[in-house]
This record gives sequence, C-alpha cells and structure tokens, in this order.
Amino acid sequence: MFSRSLLRALMSAGLAFIGCVGAAPPAASIVMTVAHHNGAQSVDVYGTALPNAAISIVAMAKLSIDLPIVTLNRFHVTADEAGHFSLVVPYAPAFTPTTQVIVQAEAAGISPTAMEFSVGDPTAYPTMPILDGRDTH
Repeated sequence: MFSRSLLRALMSAGLAFIGCVGAAPPAASIVMTVAHHNGAQSVDVYGTALPNAAISIVAMAKLSIDLPIVTLNRFHVTADEAGHFSLVVPYAPAFTPTTQVIVQAEAAGISPTAMEFSVGDPTAYPTMPILDGRDTH
C-alpha cells in the first residue's frame, strides 16, 4: 500500500495523483491508479490484475444531469506476467471544467474498479473510487 508520506512526496514533486485504490490486489481484483498526463487532455492509467489478464479500460463522462453517462472510448490491454498494466487514456478536449470523467477497468472473472475525476481540476486529490472490487456491499 502507498504510504501517506510517499504520496505527499510525489505530490510535492509535481506529480498530481487523481486517485489510487489499494496496493497489492487480492486474488481476483484490479487495482488501478489514475493520474493526469502532463501536457495532454488524458490520464495515465496503471495498475495490477491477474497475470496475463485481458483488461478493458472504459472512459466515460457525466456530461449533464439531463443525460446518461456517455461512453467516450474503450481500450484493451493485457497485463504482463507479473500482472502489471499501463496505458494513456485520452478524453475529449472540449469538456467544461465541471465535466466528470470516469475511468473503469474490468476483466473476465475479476471484480471491476473505477475512478472519477473532474476535467477542470488537474490537481484534484483524492478522488472517490466509485467501484472497488474489494467492496462487499
């Protein structure tokens, strides 16, 4: 698990984390970290899952209270033999500062996880995990 002092050190070094769920995954879950990608309207997504798991990363947005959650894009990545994965997930540049973007990771037989953040606040920390594979409620 990331220690608070490590997170503070990373933040003071200019690395703005959007969110972080756990550290080492239980037997069947995805642990994901999402951080703003410097210089682009995208986020870095990296984490761990079961070794060689085929993972779908879905970028979604809450555009308005009058519209449903919209899928922006879907990406597929395979975890390596140690279970690590990473990719850059873009979101649309024309969003308003209040647009909420959700990044969800899912794989067959593994509990999904997701993170949500506001487009207009690139230094937001922490952000709420909206799904955590380890939740039992």
